[in-house]
Amino acid sequence: MYLKELLHDMRDLMYPFTASKLKESSRNTIKDFLSAAGLFGVSHMLMFTQTEVANYMRIIKNPKGPTLSFKLNNYTLARDVIKFVQETKKNSKIFSTTLQTAPLLIMNGFSQRPEGDPMKIVSLMIQSMFPPLKVQSMNLSTCKRIILFNLTDKNEIEFRHYGLSARQRQINRSIKKLVNKNAVPNLARYNDIADYVLHQRNNADAGYSSESEIDDLPGSKIQLPDDF
Repeated sequence: MYLKELLHDMRDLMYPFTASKLKESSRNTIKDFLSAAGLFGVSHMLMFTQTEVANYMRIIKNPKGPTLSFKLNNYTLARDVIKFVQETKKNSKIFSTTLQTAPLLIMNGFSQRPEGDPMKIVSLMIQSMFPPLKVQSMNLSTCKRIILFNLTDKNEIEFRHYGLSARQRQINRSIKKLVNKNAVPNLARYNDIADYVLHQRNNADAGYSSESEIDDLPGSKIQLPDDF
């Protein structure tokens, strides 16, 4: 049951490069899918298998391989992540529109592997599943999520999926609301805009200039184009 739900999570995660509406049957065999893969231009197949020993995932490169097999040590379903965020981090975002754009791929720890290491093949296989980035022509505003493959010292691969967002920093909350709000605020009670800003500032929580302790960590700030 849980492995089947993981399969659907993977389909959402790989969108739009996935057969999200594929309906399998117990009568289907691998040969059935392989014969249809060429007709529909499918370059890779991911297969999940549940046994009494463990759960496994296979990545098959069409039409002539290779095929890579992985043991799933542990995993977390998307619904469990969403439930945890909603219960513990009230101000965090649940990205309902995140899955409408393709993810960015980050490979960490694979480049340091020596020649002949099997992880070199794994790295090439994973990279071939995602379209190459065209930095000069890509639209930064469409970068909504990231997929991370991290190779650990134990030769295990950590696979994580992140939502990506940008927000204004080093700006008064009242100014931020003024900038982001489409409607003009009601200034009838104020002599000028400065009175409005000061009033909003005094009503804000302490520490309004920093929404997160992480914002002040060294190296945590990057410059983005104004149109992000």
